Amino acid sequence: QQTLSQFNENTLVKGELDLLKEEDIVYKLVGPVLMTVELQDSKDNVGKRLEFIEAEIKKLDTAIANKQGEQTKIGDEIASIQQSMQAEAAAAAKDLIAAK
Repeated sequence: QQTLSQFNENTLVKGELDLLKEEDIVYKLVGPVLMTVELQDSKDNVGKRLEFIEAEIKKLDTAIANKQGEQTKIGDEIASIQQSMQAEAAAAAKDLIAAK
């Protein structure tokens, strides 16, 4: 969720930077001081940040998909074990009734 909010924020910043003209002044907050930065440098930095965040999102999506696959596999194993236990219990009950 944090990664998605960072992605959205940086996408918004990229959109704002794209609206600026080359002669416009861009400031960057460094500590308590506003420093001027070249527009192209700002665009490059935001672009790199977006690429990094997109890569992180892809990693997270892959990890989530893997965990969901593991969860499904374990769920199937549990269902199979439950079915075999039910079949064994039914067979045991049937043998018990037949023995009487």
